[in-house]
Order: sequence, then structure tokens, then C-alpha cells
Amino acid sequence: MFKEERKILLNADPDWLTSIHYCFQDEKYLYLLMEYYPGGDLLSLESKFEEVFTEEMARFYTAELIMAIECIHKLDFVHR
Repeated sequence: MFKEERKILLNADPDWLTSIHYCFQDEKYLYLLMEYYPGGDLLSLESKFEEVFTEEMARFYTAELIMAIECIHKLDFVHR
């Protein structure tokens, strides 16, 4: 599972998916050093707007998600 994620992050279009710079592991954990994007994730954004997006916001973020999933599909991976 982690090998696939690493491969996706190494080869994906950085416009749609986070870039990976380095990865390593110790006896207990796998570490992925990835690009930092300020602003948080979708869950944090939902909390900020009390889980109610405007239609325009919903349309925008849905389009962003579709573009990211399309990027993964072009690498011959299926998001489930």
C-alpha cells in the first residue's frame, strides 16, 4: 500500500497532488517528507464553514477533487 502511494506522489502532477521530496523509515514508522500547503485540509475547511458550503464553493472543491482523481487514474491507479 505504501509503495503505491509513494509511486503516485513521485510521479503525479504537482498541480493536483502533493509532491514528495524524500521518504525513509525506522523500525516502527514510515516517513514521507512532502510539500507543505498552508490552509489545512478539506475537513478543516468544512469545520470553518460549519459544514455548510455555498453552492459555488461546493462546485469548486468538487471540481478540484475530480481533477486530482483524474491525475491518479492517468498513472493507472484507481482511487477507491
